[in-house]
This record gives sequence, structure tokens and C-alpha cells, in this order.
Amino acid sequence: MGISRDRNRRSQRFSTDGCRFGTAASGSRRRDSGDMRALPRLERADPWAIATVDGHAFGLAHWIYHRSTWTTDDHCCFQDLFVADDARGSGLGRALIEHVKADAMLQGAPRVYWPTHESNRNAIYLYDRVAERSRFVQYRKLLS
Repeated sequence: MGISRDRNRRSQRFSTDGCRFGTAASGSRRRDSGDMRALPRLERADPWAIATVDGHAFGLAHWIYHRSTWTTDDHCCFQDLFVADDARGSGLGRALIEHVKADAMLQGAPRVYWPTHESNRNAIYLYDRVAERSRFVQYRKLLS
């Protein structure tokens, strides 16, 4: 992965060059029954990316594509973004977001969107710099 070496890990600059990207469908353990409910979510061939440096994982991104009633193309929903504590503030989160945006463009998606909790101030600080904040409010009803 393209980083500039520095004693202070926070000042390292991460990029997606050399990151491991792929789908979990590679080497999948799918059962012949086709019952997807029994499999971990990443076994459903959702796209994901893992950012590694010297064989150590420092970041993870997971996203899905879904139909929309507003456009003819699928939308891209960024499901998960995780950056290890010692890599936060280094640019790795932004690099993973850029990777997802690039994949969405290749897939013809007109937008990428993602939710975050209102208390996640560090993430919101980054997200406010790379995207527009939606004015939509999310509602949900637990079914269990």
C-alpha cells in the first residue's frame, strides 16, 4: 500500500494502491441448498475492501447495490467503514470512501450514500468533507 514512512503512524498517508479488494464470493462456502440466510452476510458476494500495510489490516469497507424507485440505475449504499484507531486521521478512511465511489461509478450508480450515528463525530467530520449531508431522517421498526 502506498504510504510515506514516518515514525508517527498518524502522519502516514494511506492510499488504496496495493490494498486488497474483492468480493467474498471468491472461495465462498455456499451450501448447495441455496439458503442464504444461514451464511454470513459477506458470503452473499457483496463488494468489500480491506486495506493492509505490511500484512496488517488497518481498514475495512463494505457496500451494497440496490434498486431505486427514483432512478433506472442501482444506488450504492456504503454499509460499513472501519479504520483502526492508530490509522485514524491518516487519510485511510478517505481512501476507502474514494475506492467505493470509484466502484460505484464503474457500476453506473448515480450516487453513493451512507448512514452514520449522530454521535460519531470523527466520522461526521470526515463525511462532511467528502459528501453532502442528506436532509432525510431515517425511521426503522425492529421486527423481532
